[in-house]
Amino acid sequence: MLSLFVDRRGADATYLVHGEVTREHVHFDLGQLGEIDVAVRPTGRMETVGSECGKPTQLEGQEYVGTIAFHGEEGFTEAEASRAPLRLEPILELVCGGMTVQGMTTGRGLPGAELRIAHTGGPRLRLDQNHRGARVDYEAHMTEKEGAVRVDRTVTGHLGGGALHYDPSLSAAAFAAGAPFSGRATYVGRRPPRETRPGEGTWRGDLAVDFPGHADVPLAGPGFSASIVHAKRTESRG
Repeated sequence: MLSLFVDRRGADATYLVHGEVTREHVHFDLGQLGEIDVAVRPTGRMETVGSECGKPTQLEGQEYVGTIAFHGEEGFTEAEASRAPLRLEPILELVCGGMTVQGMTTGRGLPGAELRIAHTGGPRLRLDQNHRGARVDYEAHMTEKEGAVRVDRTVTGHLGGGALHYDPSLSAAAFAAGAPFSGRATYVGRRPPRETRPGEGTWRGDLAVDFPGHADVPLAGPGFSASIVHAKRTESRG
């Protein structure tokens, strides 16, 4: 399986597709998105491969030769090449590099709130604010199919405290912000939260978000469910 990852600040898209992989040849048909059809060839040169958590290793270099073409939807990215080196360092850095560990505490008495919005088979949105007026952390995600290709799109980041307003009882909330969002949405509770159990309610409005490769995706209205709970979000570097 090919996993093609494209990212920019606060947004990424991952493309997953099955294909043919042998020691000598790689072929993945991405349909309208492009194609990867390359031979794997040794370069005849020894290369040093290493990472921050492992000892450097000498390996014979390899490269891909053939067709490498990718055309991102809505023109968000473009790549074409006939030759590319095989690089192992990015994989090694993923294995041993540090990462940010996020935690969430929920329950009565906490001054913050977490809102979760979802549409069955569609996009999802999470909003976290540790207390009224604090920064608002967000993550929106959606999964689509482009022919035989599965596409996962995500936008993450944080906004100023004015983007989210909620009642201390969590019976109502409103969200409105700039890019990557447009429009606004309101939450009206029909079941209040109890201890760590989220409250449930409606989520209405014209809120939308721009995903990489798919702009102006609705995030509110009919078909969306919403829940809210008293919460506190934490982050630590692992």
